[in-house]
Amino acid sequence: MVATLMDRIHRGVLPLAAAIVSGVLYFTSFPPLEWTVLGFVAWVPLMIAIHAHRSRECATQALGGLGLGVFFGMLAFSVDPPEVVTGAAWTGVSIAVGLVFGLVGGLVAVPMCTRRAHAMLGGCGFVWLPAVAWAGIEYLRLVTTMGHPWGMTATAHIDVAPLRVFLPLAGMWPVTIIVIATNGAVAALILKACGLWRGSSGVLSWSVAAVAAMWVIGGVLALLPTSEPDTSLRVAAVQPGEHVPDHQVTRPLIMRRQYDVLTEAITLLHVPATEEASAQGASLVVWPEASGWVDPNSIAHQALTLQVSDLAIRTGTTIVWPYFIRIDADHTRNEAVLVRSNGEISPPTTKDHPVWVIGERSITADLHPVYQLGETVVGLALGPDGTYTDTLARLARDGAQVVAVPTHDWRAYAGTQLAHLRVRAAEHRVAVVKADWRYGSAVIAPSGAIVVATADDERWPAMLVADVGLSEPGTPYTAAGDWLGLLCLLVTVGTAGGSAIATCRQTLQSRLASDGKELRQPHP
Repeated sequence: MVATLMDRIHRGVLPLAAAIVSGVLYFTSFPPLEWTVLGFVAWVPLMIAIHAHRSRECATQALGGLGLGVFFGMLAFSVDPPEVVTGAAWTGVSIAVGLVFGLVGGLVAVPMCTRRAHAMLGGCGFVWLPAVAWAGIEYLRLVTTMGHPWGMTATAHIDVAPLRVFLPLAGMWPVTIIVIATNGAVAALILKACGLWRGSSGVLSWSVAAVAAMWVIGGVLALLPTSEPDTSLRVAAVQPGEHVPDHQVTRPLIMRRQYDVLTEAITLLHVPATEEASAQGASLVVWPEASGWVDPNSIAHQALTLQVSDLAIRTGTTIVWPYFIRIDADHTRNEAVLVRSNGEISPPTTKDHPVWVIGERSITADLHPVYQLGETVVGLALGPDGTYTDTLARLARDGAQVVAVPTHDWRAYAGTQLAHLRVRAAEHRVAVVKADWRYGSAVIAPSGAIVVATADDERWPAMLVADVGLSEPGTPYTAAGDWLGLLCLLVTVGTAGGSAIATCRQTLQSRLASDGKELRQPHP
């Protein structure tokens, strides 16, 4: 009896441990650890446990939910937002996030899907269904903004050349599919080698071969010569090293809401770096988000606007001047303008995706012009706009070759934000200049490569100057958008729905058969 009990415990503990290990391993492939290679094998323990586990379907679904919950719980904990919820309260929020994702994932059997779904498609289902389901989940997170900046697979694999080449073709979604399918192929081969594979060997072979083919195609495309940019633009990003609420000069001003004086103080803080950028030949100088707290086009604040205009004229640079206006608790404006080298103020660009959780309630929207700077077309985005797929796609369609992105990141977010901007640059063949108050300022080439950057986990004052190559913006993905992500979501919903219907039908048939058997039995 003791041996039987220990055997049951052993058989139960190993699958649970596999699910937990998979969630942890996948988390490590993302910032801050960025152990990219683990992303290709992270889900292997869970996949093996689900396939080899001979318990009821609901038990295997619970394993999938546990792995999903562990991953999203750890992901939420890593966010560590300093201005919203901190300390023990955020730990509680992270646990709740993990429980919700785990519960939903277990109930609907995503992303690993059910053994019944796998069996219906043989080896193909085991290898490719989780991959499609995971891409569908990421697309759903994007369109519903369910913590979408964190844990998007492509952001952890931007430096893997055979995967990066798929970004201009269809965005993040083929990268996600290939990464998760690689997990499935490795798990299937291990099961086959151990004699535990219960599906079709022929379909398994074709499924694994398809994964290998995707890697070969990506490798070949990555080795093909690329055209060098014909022109370049010298750009600069100003990073003061401390943000307004904590800087010794600006902190008392923002606490007292002396926005006019605060704007003047910030301008003076940016003057030395802007002058140095000019001395190094920069044509475009990007200041961090909310570098002004007044409307630059308002007559009432003309003196403050003239200070920035005079600086642009004196240095011969075009300055990206982002500003934040708090009208009241429920009305704000978060915008940016170009202050040209002749002192002219451009029409504003509005922040595409205001952050409601920190109190941004923008009353302006849908202003997204592109600006001609000599022979270069410049676009502007603000804050987290680059973590969404629509903002830079729109600017690229309108001809922007360089996108300036003023940001105000916290330490735990800076690496994630930078990874997204690298993905966006590669998707649309646009250069990106990110200027932040403290972390992760960068100049990014149209290939997604970092030209120059500051650390995303240490704060210090810096001024980046670099020549960035200019490409003709626009790719197949720029034109077609997120069709593949939507398709993956539809397939995932259809698969989960079909599996649920099949389960209900089987349960009903079993009950009817059982009732019929009881009726046929003779009564004493």
